Amino acid sequence: MPDEIKAQGFVRPGYRCCDDETESWVLTKAKELVGRKSETPKAGPKYVACLVDFLRTLQTTPSGLIAWPMSDEYYRGALYGRDVAQKMKAGLLEKGYLIEVQRHSLRLCSVFQAQLDEFPDWLSFRKSRTVSLVKVRAPSPRVQGKLRRGRQIPMRRFDRHTVGPLVQDMKTINDMMEHNPLVGSDGSMWDGCCRQFNGGDETGREWRNLGGRIYGDWQNRSSDERLHFQLGGEPVCEIDLKACYLSMANLMADEPVTLPADPYEAIGFVCDLETRELAKRLVNAVLCKDGPVTRFPRGQNGASFRDEFDIPTRVKVADYLDDIYSAFPFLKGFHLDGLELMYRESELMVQSLLKLAQVDVPAYPVHDCLICRRSDEPVAVDFLRQVMNDKFGGVVGLEVKVEGEEPRLVVLE
Repeated sequence: MPDEIKAQGFVRPGYRCCDDETESWVLTKAKELVGRKSETPKAGPKYVACLVDFLRTLQTTPSGLIAWPMSDEYYRGALYGRDVAQKMKAGLLEKGYLIEVQRHSLRLCSVFQAQLDEFPDWLSFRKSRTVSLVKVRAPSPRVQGKLRRGRQIPMRRFDRHTVGPLVQDMKTINDMMEHNPLVGSDGSMWDGCCRQFNGGDETGREWRNLGGRIYGDWQNRSSDERLHFQLGGEPVCEIDLKACYLSMANLMADEPVTLPADPYEAIGFVCDLETRELAKRLVNAVLCKDGPVTRFPRGQNGASFRDEFDIPTRVKVADYLDDIYSAFPFLKGFHLDGLELMYRESELMVQSLLKLAQVDVPAYPVHDCLICRRSDEPVAVDFLRQVMNDKFGGVVGLEVKVEGEEPRLVVLE
């Protein structure tokens, strides 16, 4: 199997020209790519908007390696639909501005190499705020034994009094990001995100607090890459919530226990990074499975869980669970849906981001961790502690990562 090529940027709707010179150049280029369609009163602005989104992606992706999603739901709320995006992409391919370097398969997305030299560097764009900052997906169906991503539900189905405050929170967070873009070591830039809820009611009659994580393209980069980012021209640090789900479950339990700085070290069979990962996966299965865990969970990358961790056939899942329950007795009988735990994690991060934005401290989330400027670490840690105490009546252990240094545990009282 050929090596996977990863897209460094994704064409996303939501930008417009900043000045007349940029608009004139884009109009001329759109006519070259799609002909007279770009000049019609109805379709013309759609093709121009699509080309602007493509050009903006190139500006923020110096490698030119991009992906261009084409599902209908991706364009919900945008100025144009999938048909316009497909025609624009076809025109770019025909003119040689795009070259496909990885064809779509069941596991890998299509990746294109853009020819960056064809476009001037003085083009200027800004956000037009046309795409939903909050999204909801229906429950994930199981097809032939595999879970498929639930379809996106139109936001207009839900009560605006419920959705409105969520959208306003995301506007605040996006405004903070737009004024403080996150920059990768290769020059890639990110300045926006959305929040996605899962397991939603397709009728829109009921609002379900499930999922709710913030998503942005910087999250596609590895942890090592992220430590080389800059924010406001300064180096960054990552502040991770240690054993997030496990620690939250402990704080929500009737009789919480005192956990070590790295909770997984309390489990008898954990002796290295591999057994720690094994423990983490089993603990998450205990927390999220509806009913008792009687078998090992699914493995990753096509391998079985046993093969992944080299577990002998004579060893049963119960042998590991005995050590887990001995270390964490509060897990017996505890159950929350995984999406309920994810929502609690997401609320912790969203409220922390909002508090930081109020004091002009920019930060970007990666699920259960925050990226901030190194100089802002004390403020970010303090606000995370405040929000944790407000929501859980206690604190989760934190670990700070800085490029070139060993991770550092933060003791919270």
